[in-house]
Amino acid sequence: MSFSSDEVNFLVYRYLQESGFIHSAYTFGIESHISQSNINGALVPPGALLNIIQKGLQYTEAEISIGEDGTERVIESLPLIDAVMPDVVESRKQAAAKAHQIKTENANTNGEDASHSLVNHTDAMDIDGTLEIPSSKATVLKGHESEVFICAWNPTNDLLASGSGDSTARIWNMNDNSNSANQLVLRHCIQKGGTEVPSNKDVTSLDWNCDGTLLATGSYDGFARIWSTDGHLVNTLGQHKGPIFALKWNKRGNHILSAGVDKTTIIWDASSGNCTQQFAFHSGKFSFSFFLFLSLSLSLSLSLSLFLSLSFSLSLSLSLSLSLSLSLSLSLSLSLSLFLSLSFSLSLSFSLSLSFSFSLSLSLFLSLSFSLFSLFLLSLSLSLSLSLSLSLSLSLALSYYIYLT
Repeated sequence: MSFSSDEVNFLVYRYLQESGFIHSAYTFGIESHISQSNINGALVPPGALLNIIQKGLQYTEAEISIGEDGTERVIESLPLIDAVMPDVVESRKQAAAKAHQIKTENANTNGEDASHSLVNHTDAMDIDGTLEIPSSKATVLKGHESEVFICAWNPTNDLLASGSGDSTARIWNMNDNSNSANQLVLRHCIQKGGTEVPSNKDVTSLDWNCDGTLLATGSYDGFARIWSTDGHLVNTLGQHKGPIFALKWNKRGNHILSAGVDKTTIIWDASSGNCTQQFAFHSGKFSFSFFLFLSLSLSLSLSLSLFLSLSFSLSLSLSLSLSLSLSLSLSLSLSLSLFLSLSFSLSLSFSLSLSFSFSLSLSLFLSLSFSLFSLFLLSLSLSLSLSLSLSLSLSLALSYYIYLT
């Protein structure tokens, strides 16, 4: 016996999917590289992991219940957690062997001792829980070529419907008092190349309508079918994009509700076979499209705020450059006036120099004030951009959390 980690991972992945742990299954599939394995998932039956675990548990119980001499001992059912603990299994073996030895010794005592023990015995007796049904009162229904997943009694007649892994459902007529019941085979076929061929998929669910005239079946091939009691196919319902695991008639018998692994449930009109309503998993108030729209809107808002802040900063820089150029031009003009005044008189040059100094100090003061005001507006725009970025991050996180929950 040999198995690989990819096979174990695939069984765990399928178990998570079938149990409804969609996000856990997605994360596990990504981390374990399920998509890169060579396992054909269509060939793996549902419940494979639980089937293997159940067989292992039965094997462990057989180890405990069968003694070294080949005798069978009656034991209590073994919990799964106890079955993986060697100490617990060993203690159960010893307890079963001791109980079997005591029971054997009591059976080998003479009649006097036995009657004495019966009179004075006050503890509860060990009772074998197995109940054997006489073959005259049992009817074995043979016909399915694979395991049977589900059965359902007709509500008005003695008809029993069964669904199996051999891609068939069967209607058993139990009115006959003979040991063998008449059966109608409902073969589940699909269209392939213009002809009908067996789907080779499990019949996973079935249900009778309220008056027992129609039988609905769901299959692993993604189709639901409606059958009459004489085995005639009345309608085929095909809109699921994956296996169907459950279906149910309503009380009036005019609609069918089916649920599939494609995360949708569909309400069918039984008379026409049309889909009247379809409900998607995780639709809720906040859909993924709304989440995407919110994210894009906030991204555009952030981009617009950054563009405005950069444009404002550039305009302030240009204004500062112009103010400095004007101040420099004014200073140069006053310097030229001072130079010209030297050619005329000292008193005029002194007055012009004072005017130049005052003009220069005034221009420098205006330039410095304007620069400080530009820096303040720039820091304000940057703060606004950072606050919008933080709001965007929080909004995206909140939207993703709402989408997941």
